[in-house]
Amino acid sequence: MNGFAHGASALRRSRRPSYSRAIALGSALLVALAAFGYSASVVGNFPGEVAISSWVQSWRSPWLDAAMKAVSAPGFGVLPMVIVASAGAFLYVTRRRKESTCLLGATVMAWGLVSALKALVERPRPSGTALDTYADLGGFSFPSGHVVHYVVFLGTLVLLSTWDMRPSLTKKLIHAGLVVSLVAVGASRVYLGAHWSADVVAGYAFGAVVVAAAVGFWRLWRRQDSKRGTELPNLLAASPELS
Repeated sequence: MNGFAHGASALRRSRRPSYSRAIALGSALLVALAAFGYSASVVGNFPGEVAISSWVQSWRSPWLDAAMKAVSAPGFGVLPMVIVASAGAFLYVTRRRKESTCLLGATVMAWGLVSALKALVERPRPSGTALDTYADLGGFSFPSGHVVHYVVFLGTLVLLSTWDMRPSLTKKLIHAGLVVSLVAVGASRVYLGAHWSADVVAGYAFGAVVVAAAVGFWRLWRRQDSKRGTELPNLLAASPELS
């Protein structure tokens, strides 16, 4: 029993530095994102933004118009809520309740984060005088709510669903599909004139922070449950037999 306790204590000590590094890296990233948000609130455009948006919109064609609108469509109205609720319910009824809780919690956190950031930064959306805009969306531009939502929902869902999968072609294809989807939604928001490129980059960055937090919490939750599952048998094995 003493050997087991000593080994467990050593294992806990070996994990502490990794947590410290993760906390330090996360703190530095949050400071950088805060500076990014402040910059977006005081500058008209970041260097190269207008040129990037004009270049993306130079791809215009009827079929690409339809494709870009289709990519963005699941992020409007009540549809994202329906999709998220359906995915969470499916995970729950298939006995993946931790995954369901983390997915729903992450997406709700993302929606709140986007609303707060838009209200704080108050960056105007691109106007029709600078770019072609396909709809008068209203509201503010930084960060892209579509991009944050897609990164958080799809990223969390895919990572939690494939974490325990062995390396395989199927896993690689799923991850490649995730990357293609996220690149497509970012391009669609610039192509449609709904956001500047910096809004899209911010959407990827803030979304990635939420995904990292959700996956980290999920792993910690699983580890705690695993510890509880092994502690009882060890205690029973160490208990003296009743005479």
